[in-house]
Amino acid sequence: MRQRSVMVVGLLISVSMLLGCEREQVMVDPTPAEVSEPEPIDIGDQPYRPRRRMDIEQLDQSIQRVTGGIEWRSGGRNGFSRFASMLGVAEYVERTVEDRSVSVLFLKFLNDASRDVCERLMNQEFDAESEAEKVFLVRASVEDRLPEGQERIEANLRYLLMRFHGRFVAEGSTEVNPWSEMLEQVAAEAVAEDEGDAEPDYRAGWESVCVGLINHPDFFTY
Repeated sequence: MRQRSVMVVGLLISVSMLLGCEREQVMVDPTPAEVSEPEPIDIGDQPYRPRRRMDIEQLDQSIQRVTGGIEWRSGGRNGFSRFASMLGVAEYVERTVEDRSVSVLFLKFLNDASRDVCERLMNQEFDAESEAEKVFLVRASVEDRLPEGQERIEANLRYLLMRFHGRFVAEGSTEVNPWSEMLEQVAAEAVAEDEGDAEPDYRAGWESVCVGLINHPDFFTY
């Protein structure tokens, strides 16, 4: 019985080998790949992605951060929360994606926010009893005037450009010129009455600088 099983297995192996020998071999002709000269790709002239606008929550938090915790107040509540629907914030009923375009309406509300916040910030800065309480006039004092205090004022403007826009400006750079000119011009036009003597109102000048810094695209885009 065992011998028969061995014979059957041997027979099956022989048949399999014969069938394998009779199988036709299929020849495959290789097709050469056609490689053309590479075409140049236009990657633009800037080594970074396009800037994007902050969403409303980020904008709210950023304003509070640079002003030492002052938020935009409107109608007794946070202005960004009050006008969230008009600012395109998603409520996940009719809108699931926040509108982050820099629209005229957005710029209008941003201007309202900056004026409210900067006015209250200047109240704190000019009424502060110690230098440690200040977050805006850190390198200059409320008594500094142009041209006598130009060095301290320009140092403060460089500090503000880093604080609000995240930009390092070297000493002596002309980048501070538009801001110092704004400060001087607004201060001269907004004359303050001090003990009967008219003098430039640098409180109004610094407030306009604050408003300009927040409304600048370098603040609300990243």
